[in-house]
Amino acid sequence: MRYFAYHTRDAELSLDLSAETFARAFAKREKFRGTSAEEAVGWLWVIAGNLKSDYNRQEATRSATLRRFGLMRPPATQGELERIIEQATLDEGREELWDAFAELSDKQQEMIRMHVLEERSYREIAQLLEISEDTARQRLSEGLRRLAGNAAVRRLSGDEA
Repeated sequence: MRYFAYHTRDAELSLDLSAETFARAFAKREKFRGTSAEEAVGWLWVIAGNLKSDYNRQEATRSATLRRFGLMRPPATQGELERIIEQATLDEGREELWDAFAELSDKQQEMIRMHVLEERSYREIAQLLEISEDTARQRLSEGLRRLAGNAAVRRLSGDEA
């Protein structure tokens, strides 16, 4: 997550890309031919690097569109980046996170499961659910936002008011 936090400067996106890294590794675990922990770590870094490259390509297109409409979000400050990196080191609270996930609507859980765990594209999800790609993106964004707004998740991340 620190790797993604450094490159994206976005906590939610870092979490999403980190989860997607491990989801891809799990889904393709039969293809792993290494025999040591070091090789496994290297394999994860390759997957993370590929995801970062995919993100960079998609972000270039998205940024150009947002700039055209004057909707660019300012980059994270150094303090925000430090908080994101601190969040990346949290090992505790997994059960609370799963409880928070269970509080999401079925549609939001389904979107997170399909996109993050099953690595389906927005287009594929939209076709499967017979919804628009924009609706698929909106559901995922709402689910992640709601998850981030959960009191237990905020407490874990140090964002309690």
